[in-house]
Amino acid sequence: MSGIPFGITEDSSLLKDVFREAMTKYLKKSFTDVIKHGFSNLRTWWAKSNQRLQNLITESFQVDPAPLTRRMEVFLKNVDAYLSKRKQILECPALEERDQQLESLNSRIDVEMAIFSFWENKIGQLASELDKLRDELQTRKKNLDKMEDARITPEQAQVKNIANVESIDQERKTLEYNFLQLVESD
Repeated sequence: MSGIPFGITEDSSLLKDVFREAMTKYLKKSFTDVIKHGFSNLRTWWAKSNQRLQNLITESFQVDPAPLTRRMEVFLKNVDAYLSKRKQILECPALEERDQQLESLNSRIDVEMAIFSFWENKIGQLASELDKLRDELQTRKKNLDKMEDARITPEQAQVKNIANVESIDQERKTLEYNFLQLVESD
């Protein structure tokens, strides 16, 4: 290896022509296999052929194979990017399939919205019934409080009975007195 950069020699045009012809023959055969199997096998091919190509370039043309290696690595990165993008595109569902998926999703959303509306209405009805029951409970509670206030305990009833007996006794006495007064005046 003379340390001359890739593709540049004292007699560069002749060397380039010879190099191109040799590489064309070798790469044509190799690339034909790669193209048949697609770019997905290109990295495998490069891993197998890299060392052999570097030796061929170094021995036959006495040039540094590093620029070719760097260019090939850049090319392989671009191929990898292309393959990943292609894979994404191929894995992406077709437009008709996506439309069907969207229609299915929309119908499921409609069903869920109908169910939601049903339960929302049901909850509203239950809430209004609950409010009515609360009002009725409040009314009954007030009536119960009134009844509690009006309720007479046994002690109160006894006192009231005693008062009634005393008032009846007082009335009887008054009537007797009035009767006696009436009888005496006659």
